[in-house]
Amino acid sequence: MVRLVHGSGEQTMRDMSAVLGREPEANVVGFVPGCPLCGATRLVPSFEMLDRYAHPVSIHQCLQCAVLVPAYARPDSSEEATASQVRHHEHEWQAQSEADMRRLVSDCTSIVDAFSEVLGAPGADRRVCELGAGRGGLLGALKARGYPVLGCEPSPALRELGLRYAGVTPEELRHLPVHGLLELLERERTPVRTFIFWHVLEHLRDPWAVLRRVAGLCAPGDHVIAQCPLVRADYVFPEHYFFLTEGTILGLAESSGFELVRLDYDHERSFVGFVLRRRASPVPPREWNAQSTLAGDVNQSLVLQSEELRRLRLKVDAETRLREDRDAEVQSMRTLLEERMRGLESQSVMIAERDRTITETWRELASRTEALAERDRLLAETRALLEAKSQELTTMASRVAAVESRQWELEQQLMDRTLEVRNLKAVLSQAPETQGGSSRWRPAGQESLPTLLSLHLTHRLYQRWEGVRGLNVSTVAPSINERLLVFMGKHVPPQLAVKRDAAWLQDKVSRVSGRMKNVARKGGQAGKKVLRLARRLREK
Repeated sequence: MVRLVHGSGEQTMRDMSAVLGREPEANVVGFVPGCPLCGATRLVPSFEMLDRYAHPVSIHQCLQCAVLVPAYARPDSSEEATASQVRHHEHEWQAQSEADMRRLVSDCTSIVDAFSEVLGAPGADRRVCELGAGRGGLLGALKARGYPVLGCEPSPALRELGLRYAGVTPEELRHLPVHGLLELLERERTPVRTFIFWHVLEHLRDPWAVLRRVAGLCAPGDHVIAQCPLVRADYVFPEHYFFLTEGTILGLAESSGFELVRLDYDHERSFVGFVLRRRASPVPPREWNAQSTLAGDVNQSLVLQSEELRRLRLKVDAETRLREDRDAEVQSMRTLLEERMRGLESQSVMIAERDRTITETWRELASRTEALAERDRLLAETRALLEAKSQELTTMASRVAAVESRQWELEQQLMDRTLEVRNLKAVLSQAPETQGGSSRWRPAGQESLPTLLSLHLTHRLYQRWEGVRGLNVSTVAPSINERLLVFMGKHVPPQLAVKRDAAWLQDKVSRVSGRMKNVARKGGQAGKKVLRLARRLREK
């Protein structure tokens, strides 16, 4: 924010109070007599702005040298000013790394190249002196190009950075203020072809006097190179005592024995650089050349207007290019959006097809799930059936084991009875019947009761063997029963006949044999069912 204030005297002070919204404080230039450049007392408020710290400050202009002066309180002596500047610059620059210093020296090399015509070819007679060298970056760049250098810096911390990283020696970078180095040069009469004030003049309490002393050390044709900031919020703070205008630069050159040979504006960074050349005439008296200042102000006004038009033209061209770039970008974005819409439509078709496929797959999975559930149910039923059959087989196995045990007992008995029968048959076949002193076999029907009983018992045993083993024993003793019946009819009463006993024994043996065959048949059927169930499980 910038507001102009015009007027003088009490009216000017009232206008300043209206702009500031408060009474002017002790740091306002109206309360500090004298211009920091030419020493004039005629200063008028020109405008108000915010400084680096966002504080409002009034900018005054000297009516003699046209310099712009911010309304800050200034130190009363050169020592106080030097101490204040040292504190400020150490706070700004002492925390520098080696990489920062290398970058600084590299940037300063471009400055040396920009002023190579003024500096001339490097040589022993081309000594360059920088007043207020700071961190020594420019001195290091000049020394690297072959120029003999000399400089001064009142801050010990900044000088130490230059000695450590810029490649300069303590003899080349002295720990002295500006006036101290000038006194040394005046005393030793050291020839210097070029003096450099790189962002130094605005920090000096009396820069006009310093420049006049430099003019006394220069021979005709020697140069002074300087750069200073223009008025901008970033550069407005108490350590900047003034801001040069073009008229101020012309008046300063004419009033110090120099002529302005080069003037450069860096509008991007708001800097002004200039080159002064020592005239052959002696240093004029300390009187400000107001005519040069006025001409410089008019020239600066024309230059600034031309520069403003150039900036406006550049701005319009930049906006035109920006608009064209935006139109091209919008067109490309429209094309891209159309392509994306077509891609989205194709993706929508693909998504619909995928949804249909997913639905069909879901239905198939549902049917398979139902089939699996049915199979699980069948497996459960089969498992239950197998368990029941297993229990039945276990029961049948126990029954078969009992029958086999009983069969084994019957076989043992049969073997024993067979052995007895064989012995009896041997006796019967070999023992003749004695009657009347002669031996003969009794005819059929005339056997004795023991013989018939033995034959009957043998017949029963053979019948039992036939029931158990399935043998045909009908031919073993075909007439035993008949003989026994004949005998029983002759000798045994009907109530004691053994025919019924023989029939009962034969029926019992037949029942046992049939039961054993039934058990074997059921076991075979159960085994076949188990095989069929196992085959069905394998097929599923």
